Order: sequence, then C-alpha cells, then structure tokens
Amino acid sequence: MTLNLMRWFVLVLAAVQENKAMKIVYPRMLESRAEDGLKMVQISDDITLTLRPSSIFSEEFFIHSTRDGVPIAYHMSGPEMEKNLYHDEERMASVHLSEEDGISIEGVLGDALRIKPMEGMERSADGHVPHTLYEVHYDNVQHDHVDDYAVPRPNATALTPESRLIFNTGLRIPVLIHPEVYVVVDYTICRAMKFKLKIIARYTAIMFNSANLRYRSMVQPKVQLTVVGITVTNAPSEEPYMVEVDGYTATRNVLYGATIEKFKDYVALQSYFNSADVIWLLTGKNMSRWENKKL
Repeated sequence: MTLNLMRWFVLVLAAVQENKAMKIVYPRMLESRAEDGLKMVQISDDITLTLRPSSIFSEEFFIHSTRDGVPIAYHMSGPEMEKNLYHDEERMASVHLSEEDGISIEGVLGDALRIKPMEGMERSADGHVPHTLYEVHYDNVQHDHVDDYAVPRPNATALTPESRLIFNTGLRIPVLIHPEVYVVVDYTICRAMKFKLKIIARYTAIMFNSANLRYRSMVQPKVQLTVVGITVTNAPSEEPYMVEVDGYTATRNVLYGATIEKFKDYVALQSYFNSADVIWLLTGKNMSRWENKKL
C-alpha cells in the first residue's frame, strides 16, 4: 500500500469450489430512486438488498491485451464501465445490476453467497428473470497469508508517483487514501469468460468493490481502492511467471513462491505498471507448495 512508500505485488487465490446446494430465485425491483440512485431489490423471501451506486475505476483506464500476439491497449471510461455497479454495505453485497430486459443481477452477497442469472430457463409467469443463488467455499487449507505479497525489483528508471512522495514529508497520515491497483487477470479466468473484455472488467469491478466494503471497517486511515488498469491474458505463453507443478497440469497446480518471484520479474518489464501502488495477480490456478514431500 502507499503507506509503505513502495509498490506491492499481491497474489489472490481466486479459484473457488461451488457448493452443489443452490436455489432458483426471481429478483424483483421494489423501489428505484432517480435522485440518489438507490434501488431496493428483493432477491428472495429472506434477502432484500438496499443498493447504492459504487465507484471502483479511475476516470479513465486501460485494458492491456493482445491481438494475434501483438500488444494492444483499449482506452476505457471508468464511469461507463461502472454505471451498473452497486453495493449494500449492511449485507456486504457487491453486484452488477442491469434493467435492460428485466432485472438481471450478478455478484457477491456476503462472504459465501453468490448470485447470477440462469441461462436457458424460462421466466416466471410475471416476467421475472430466473437466477441461481448459490454458496461457494474455499479450499479448507490453513494459510497465514504472510507470503501473499512481495516487494518489487529495484528499478532505477521508474519514477515514483507524486502521490507516494507525501509520506516522505513527515506529514500526518491522511484521513483517506486511494491505493491505485492494477489487476492482471490470468489465462484460466479469461478463458472461462471467453476473453470478453467487458465481462472481465465487470468481474474485476465486482471483486474490488467487495474488497472496498471490507476496508470500510478501517478508521485511520480509511482505504478506498481504485482500479487503474487491467491485463487480459489471451494465451498461456503470455503468463511466463506461472510455475507449473510437474505431473499436476490437469489440476492446474502451480508453485506458490516460485510463481510470485517470476511475477516480480514480469512486472519489472512492463512500464505501464509503474504508476500503480499495487499490482494484483488474479488467478484461477491452484496455488501450491511442497511440505514434507506432500503437495
């Protein structure tokens, strides 16, 4: 974070296993106010969301990708990309809500509950769109997260953004800080989303909007993450930092520490990372390590 006067590389284990238990629901709008953007949406008999507009992207940002192996950057409007992004602070919900053809809602409802529209299923008698309400659970492995981050390689040519120089002046910690986050989305996740830029950006927005809700418990300083860029990975060859485990390719296992070290080398070669405070690797791989000859 910016308080450390340096950039950090954070590795997120995004792969989750969905619980087989699921419920079909038909969300409906109870109230929509134009003056402040508030929307009340009933998800089910026992879940009603009070949604307010969210902001996660910078005013303008780039999505870096490739076309036929050639690097390409897409200039994006932050307000346009987040115009359907909402949150409910009490329920810790972060969702994308569309009203173009009935209520369509996708995202996070607290720690374990998720919602997404169902494809190929008929609407209810009164025209509401069917959704899947389901739980997710993470790999039940004890992990203290002490090595989820790393310090960047020294780079004499990289300029320190002015926003990070304030902490050298001896001034008091500001009331609110805005760490600027660049997100690298790996090939596994991009492939699952069919490499569609807007869908990947929406997924990123929902995730980091959810993270901001959790940061609201902090008081001094208050933290508000801002996503300033995204990398969409179109081929395994574009992620040379992934260190696969021999014999475990089918289960998508990669070595944890070695991957972070190689990711640091990868980041040092990309000039567009220099302006970010945090470079976040969002991966669908199973991050692994050997302990007592057991993976």
